[in-house]
Amino acid sequence: LEVDDLRADGWSATAAASWRGLAQLAGLAGSGPPVRCILERSLQRLAAITVERRAGGLATGSRLLSFHATSDGLRVALNPSCSLVARGVPLPSGRTRRYVSLSLDERYSLADPAARVAHAWLRAWSSSKKAERKISLDRLMSNVWSDDCRRSTRGRRRTRLLAAIEAIKALPGWSLERGGSLCVLARSAAGA
Repeated sequence: LEVDDLRADGWSATAAASWRGLAQLAGLAGSGPPVRCILERSLQRLAAITVERRAGGLATGSRLLSFHATSDGLRVALNPSCSLVARGVPLPSGRTRRYVSLSLDERYSLADPAARVAHAWLRAWSSSKKAERKISLDRLMSNVWSDDCRRSTRGRRRTRLLAAIEAIKALPGWSLERGGSLCVLARSAAGA
C-alpha cells in the first residue's frame, strides 16, 4: 500500500487500495465475494487490536488500524506509532524505528496467553544481530506482566513463565536455556 494522505505533523497516514490489490498483498488467489469476505474479516480482527505504548512515564493507546470499505476499494489508516515505523521516521535520538515479523503459526501453537506475550517479546528482543542474548527471569516477567503484584501472585506468574519458556523452547528454531535466574536465547537461521 502506498501512503497517499499524510498529516503535516507526520503522526498519521492513510492509504487507498483496491480489493484485488489487497488480496494480492495478502497472498490470496482469486477475487470476488469470498475473497472480499476473508479480507473484511481480517481487517475487522486487525481493527480490534489495541496498541499500547509506555515510554518515559507516558502512556499512549490506540487501535492498530481503522478502515473504511466501499464497493470498489478501501482506505486504511495505521495508528500513529505504526505509521511512523512504516514510514521509517527516525526516533528523536536518530536511531531507526523498527518492526519485527512474528510467526502467527508459532504464536497460536502456544496455548497460554502469557506464553504468547513472552514469545512476541522474546522474538522482538532477539532480532538484533547478536547470536545470543541473556535476560533475567525477573526482567522477562516484567515484560510479560507490567503491573506490580503481591508475592503470591509473583510466584504463580513465575511458574507460568517457566512453563512458557519450555513451550517456546519446543518451537522449531528456538534455543532457550535456563540457568538459575537467567535465560539464554539463541535463534537459528530457521527461527530468525
